[in-house]
Amino acid sequence: MLSELIFQCKNQQFGCESQVNYDKIEDHEQNECQFEYLQCQAHDDGCEMKLTRKDMIIHQKNCVFMPISCEYCNKPVKRRESEAHYKICEEVELQCKYCPSIIKRKNQMVHENAQCEEFIMNCGRCQGNFKRKFKEFHDCIRHLQNCQKTMNEEIKHLKDAVIDKDKRIADLESKMLLLWDQYQQRMS
Repeated sequence: MLSELIFQCKNQQFGCESQVNYDKIEDHEQNECQFEYLQCQAHDDGCEMKLTRKDMIIHQKNCVFMPISCEYCNKPVKRRESEAHYKICEEVELQCKYCPSIIKRKNQMVHENAQCEEFIMNCGRCQGNFKRKFKEFHDCIRHLQNCQKTMNEEIKHLKDAVIDKDKRIADLESKMLLLWDQYQQRMS
Protein backbone atom coordinates (compact mmCIF):
# COMPACT_ATOMS: atom_id res chain seq x y z
CA MET A 1 0.00 0.00 0.00
CA LEU A 2 2.81 2.46 0.81
CA SER A 3 4.39 1.67 -2.54
CA GLU A 4 1.26 2.98 -4.24
CA LEU A 5 1.55 6.40 -2.61
CA ILE A 6 2.85 9.17 -4.89
CA PHE A 7 5.16 11.84 -3.52
CA GLN A 8 6.33 15.16 -4.86
CA CYS A 9 10.15 15.50 -5.09
CA LYS A 10 11.74 17.57 -2.32
CA ASN A 11 13.32 19.73 -5.05
CA GLN A 12 9.95 21.00 -6.28
CA GLN A 13 10.90 24.49 -5.12
CA PHE A 14 13.89 24.40 -7.53
CA GLY A 15 11.80 23.26 -10.50
CA CYS A 16 11.39 19.47 -10.24
CA GLU A 17 7.87 18.45 -11.22
CA SER A 18 8.41 14.71 -10.73
CA GLN A 19 5.87 12.71 -8.78
CA VAL A 20 7.36 9.40 -7.69
CA ASN A 21 6.13 6.26 -5.91
CA TYR A 22 7.06 5.98 -2.27
CA ASP A 23 9.53 3.11 -2.84
CA LYS A 24 11.43 5.09 -5.54
CA ILE A 25 11.40 8.61 -4.11
CA GLU A 26 14.67 8.27 -2.19
CA ASP A 27 16.54 6.94 -5.25
CA HIS A 28 15.06 9.72 -7.39
CA GLU A 29 16.07 12.51 -5.00
CA GLN A 30 19.60 11.20 -4.37
CA ASN A 31 20.57 9.91 -7.82
CA GLU A 32 18.23 11.09 -10.57
CA CYS A 33 16.65 14.43 -9.77
CA GLN A 34 18.10 17.04 -12.11
CA PHE A 35 17.21 19.78 -9.62
CA GLU A 36 19.15 18.31 -6.67
CA TYR A 37 21.90 20.72 -5.60
CA LEU A 38 25.32 19.11 -5.64
CA GLN A 39 28.81 20.21 -4.83
CA CYS A 40 31.36 19.88 -7.65
CA GLN A 41 33.39 16.68 -7.50
CA ALA A 42 36.52 18.84 -7.62
CA HIS A 43 35.64 20.51 -4.30
CA ASP A 44 38.74 19.01 -2.61
CA ASP A 45 40.87 20.47 -5.42
CA GLY A 46 39.49 24.00 -4.98
CA CYS A 47 36.15 24.24 -6.81
CA GLU A 48 33.41 25.74 -4.66
CA MET A 49 30.57 25.53 -7.20
CA LYS A 50 27.26 24.16 -5.99
CA LEU A 51 24.75 23.60 -8.80
CA THR A 52 21.77 21.48 -9.73
CA ARG A 53 22.60 18.04 -11.10
CA LYS A 54 21.60 19.11 -14.65
CA ASP A 55 23.90 22.16 -14.48
CA MET A 56 26.66 20.26 -12.66
CA ILE A 57 27.06 17.82 -15.56
CA ILE A 58 27.86 20.74 -17.87
CA HIS A 59 30.01 22.48 -15.23
CA GLN A 60 32.16 19.41 -14.55
CA LYS A 61 32.89 19.01 -18.26
CA ASN A 62 34.53 22.45 -18.14
CA CYS A 63 35.56 22.85 -14.49
CA VAL A 64 39.20 23.96 -14.34
CA PHE A 65 39.68 22.08 -11.06
CA MET A 66 38.45 18.72 -12.42
CA PRO A 67 41.19 16.19 -12.94
CA ILE A 68 41.50 14.92 -16.48
CA SER A 69 43.69 12.14 -17.73
CA CYS A 70 46.71 13.23 -19.77
CA GLU A 71 46.26 11.76 -23.23
CA TYR A 72 49.99 10.89 -23.36
CA CYS A 73 50.97 9.62 -19.90
CA ASN A 74 47.47 8.94 -18.49
CA LYS A 75 48.34 10.73 -15.23
CA PRO A 76 45.54 12.78 -13.65
CA VAL A 77 46.04 16.50 -14.18
CA LYS A 78 43.78 19.40 -13.23
CA ARG A 79 42.16 20.77 -16.37
CA ARG A 80 43.61 24.25 -15.68
CA GLU A 81 47.11 22.76 -15.44
CA SER A 82 46.84 20.54 -18.51
CA GLU A 83 48.47 23.00 -20.92
CA ALA A 84 51.45 23.46 -18.61
CA HIS A 85 51.61 19.69 -18.11
CA TYR A 86 51.73 19.04 -21.87
CA LYS A 87 54.77 21.32 -22.09
CA ILE A 88 56.71 19.05 -19.71
CA CYS A 89 55.03 15.66 -20.10
CA GLU A 90 57.75 13.12 -20.91
CA GLU A 91 55.36 11.05 -23.05
CA VAL A 92 54.34 13.86 -25.43
CA GLU A 93 55.43 13.08 -28.98
CA LEU A 94 57.41 15.78 -30.74
CA GLN A 95 59.00 16.13 -34.14
CA CYS A 96 62.77 16.27 -34.11
CA LYS A 97 64.17 19.76 -34.86
CA TYR A 98 66.49 18.26 -37.46
CA CYS A 99 64.61 15.41 -39.12
CA PRO A 100 61.00 14.24 -39.64
CA SER A 101 61.21 11.65 -36.82
CA ILE A 102 58.48 11.72 -34.18
CA ILE A 103 59.91 10.97 -30.74
CA LYS A 104 58.75 11.14 -27.13
CA ARG A 105 60.03 14.12 -25.15
CA LYS A 106 61.86 11.78 -22.77
CA ASN A 107 63.88 10.42 -25.73
CA GLN A 108 64.45 13.76 -27.47
CA MET A 109 67.93 14.49 -26.07
CA VAL A 110 69.21 10.98 -26.81
CA HIS A 111 67.78 11.12 -30.33
CA GLU A 112 69.24 14.53 -31.16
CA ASN A 113 72.60 14.09 -29.45
CA ALA A 114 73.34 10.51 -30.43
CA GLN A 115 71.01 9.17 -33.13
CA CYS A 116 69.63 11.83 -35.47
CA GLU A 117 71.46 11.64 -38.79
CA GLU A 118 70.46 15.24 -39.62
CA PHE A 119 71.85 16.70 -36.37
CA ILE A 120 74.38 19.48 -37.06
CA MET A 121 77.70 18.64 -35.39
CA ASN A 122 80.69 20.90 -34.79
CA CYS A 123 84.17 19.72 -35.63
CA GLY A 124 86.56 20.54 -32.82
CA ARG A 125 89.55 20.39 -35.15
CA CYS A 126 88.51 22.49 -38.15
CA GLN A 127 85.70 24.48 -36.49
CA GLY A 128 83.40 23.42 -39.35
CA ASN A 129 79.83 22.12 -39.13
CA PHE A 130 78.44 18.95 -40.71
CA LYS A 131 75.46 16.62 -40.42
CA ARG A 132 76.00 13.49 -38.33
CA LYS A 133 75.38 11.32 -41.40
CA PHE A 134 78.49 12.91 -42.98
CA LYS A 135 80.74 12.42 -39.93
CA GLU A 136 82.85 9.68 -41.49
CA PHE A 137 83.18 11.68 -44.69
CA HIS A 138 84.12 14.78 -42.69
CA ASP A 139 86.66 12.75 -40.69
CA CYS A 140 88.14 11.41 -43.97
CA ILE A 141 88.45 14.93 -45.36
CA ARG A 142 90.01 16.09 -42.10
CA HIS A 143 92.42 13.14 -42.20
CA LEU A 144 93.34 13.96 -45.81
CA GLN A 145 93.83 17.60 -44.87
CA ASN A 146 96.13 16.53 -42.03
CA CYS A 147 98.01 14.22 -44.40
CA GLN A 148 98.32 17.05 -46.93
CA LYS A 149 99.62 19.39 -44.22
CA THR A 150 102.16 16.77 -43.10
CA MET A 151 103.22 16.12 -46.71
CA ASN A 152 103.54 19.85 -47.38
CA GLU A 153 105.77 20.16 -44.32
CA GLU A 154 107.85 17.18 -45.49
CA ILE A 155 108.10 18.63 -49.04
CA LYS A 156 109.26 21.96 -47.60
CA HIS A 157 111.84 20.12 -45.49
CA LEU A 158 113.01 18.15 -48.55
CA LYS A 159 113.18 21.33 -50.66
CA ASP A 160 115.26 22.98 -47.93
CA ALA A 161 117.51 19.89 -47.83
CA VAL A 162 117.90 19.95 -51.65
CA ILE A 163 118.74 23.67 -51.60
CA ASP A 164 121.28 23.02 -48.84
CA LYS A 165 122.85 20.12 -50.82
CA ASP A 166 122.87 22.21 -54.01
CA LYS A 167 124.82 24.89 -52.11
CA ARG A 168 127.26 22.29 -50.79
CA ILE A 169 127.69 20.84 -54.29
CA ALA A 170 128.27 24.32 -55.71
CA ASP A 171 130.83 24.99 -52.95
CA LEU A 172 132.56 21.69 -53.69
CA GLU A 173 132.61 22.47 -57.44
CA SER A 174 134.09 25.89 -56.69
CA LYS A 175 136.76 24.33 -54.49
CA MET A 176 137.53 21.67 -57.12
CA LEU A 177 137.87 24.32 -59.83
CA LEU A 178 140.15 26.33 -57.58
CA LEU A 179 142.24 23.25 -56.82
CA TRP A 180 142.34 22.35 -60.50
CA ASP A 181 143.54 25.82 -61.40
CA GLN A 182 146.21 25.60 -58.70
CA TYR A 183 147.30 22.19 -59.97
CA GLN A 184 147.60 23.40 -63.52
CA GLN A 185 149.62 26.41 -62.46
CA ARG A 186 152.04 24.18 -60.59
CA MET A 187 152.40 21.92 -63.56
CA SER A 188 153.23 24.67 -65.98
